[in-house]
Amino acid sequence: MPPRLPPELLEIVLDHLHDHAATLGTCALACRAFAHIARFHRFHAVKVDSTARAIGLRELLAPSEDLGSLIQSLKLVGYYSTSISELLLYLPSLHGLVELRLSRFTFTPDSTDHALLALEFPALRRLHLHSCEAFLYRNLTALVSSIPSLDTLGIENVIVLEPGPPDDLQPPPATLRTLDLYVPSYVNYALWRQKHIFLWLLRHPAPQQIHTLRIACCSTPAPLQAMLRAYGPIDVHPPATDSDGRPGGHGETPLALSVCTQLHTVTLHYVIYSKCWPGNPHLSGIRELLAQLEAPSLTTITLSVHTSISRDQHLQSVTANHVQWVELRALDWAGLEALLLQPKFRGLERFVLNGRGSSSALRTFLRSKCPELYKRSII
Repeated sequence: MPPRLPPELLEIVLDHLHDHAATLGTCALACRAFAHIARFHRFHAVKVDSTARAIGLRELLAPSEDLGSLIQSLKLVGYYSTSISELLLYLPSLHGLVELRLSRFTFTPDSTDHALLALEFPALRRLHLHSCEAFLYRNLTALVSSIPSLDTLGIENVIVLEPGPPDDLQPPPATLRTLDLYVPSYVNYALWRQKHIFLWLLRHPAPQQIHTLRIACCSTPAPLQAMLRAYGPIDVHPPATDSDGRPGGHGETPLALSVCTQLHTVTLHYVIYSKCWPGNPHLSGIRELLAQLEAPSLTTITLSVHTSISRDQHLQSVTANHVQWVELRALDWAGLEALLLQPKFRGLERFVLNGRGSSSALRTFLRSKCPELYKRSII
């Protein structure tokens, strides 16, 4: 009989990989002992895109309530033909669900019974809307306000057909703490419509309570810049505030971070659409963005440089890979070190880099190019 892995070791591995479905699947193929346990951990996120799948999920969970409690994230896809209420009628109650992702739905006054959301998903805290439409702003606000404990709202390619939000429109929920926003740059109509949603978000009754603002953008519409002014000069606590930027084209308004004076951490996901080679003009935007920071409390900067095959997709919707560690040598490290040694960055403790491959070559390179940052263990 072949030797067995001790159960304690299996639990340690699963504790580290519980959010990595692909890796867990590989482990299950390599070691039979993982097969039974891993399938439960891979059940955290579920996608339902038809009533047949909703019925199948309900029948699957009917014999075991414990299995349903493992589902933490649910993605519903309507393809503009199925309503949310229609799917909810067939879905089981998921009392452990904390995240709901709605894609390709049309919100109308009678398209969804919003009370069902709170009833079926009582623990729901995060709502992400992708490629959805609403006839009126009241349809959108009714959906958002129906979740009593909502603390995170994601908006990506959401269009409201009404010309603009009325003055008496219900403001965003006071419970909101995190906004995850994507600014389209490739469809002018969508960008113009989404600007009005940003204006509505600016009506948050307690803007000082917004502690995390994630932005993916090429250009910065005025309402989004107003958000940075409204939410930036506040006391930011972990989780880290993320400012996701992309290199903008000619005539685009750059993302201005100077108003975010109380940042503790900044995570910059920078997408380029060409090779990461020395002298690449797109790479200069990294230093330009970091130079805007005026936050004495800033302790950590995390930088991820990605290469993408398409300009017309959101970072999370397309294959955008981290560059190799060795490619990061193309950055202007002498200029970055000079910047990060300025007095305004005196509180900086860590400059974290994300990449792929072997990091030994980059580590040796940085030791010679950024001796002071390396000596202080910042980089």
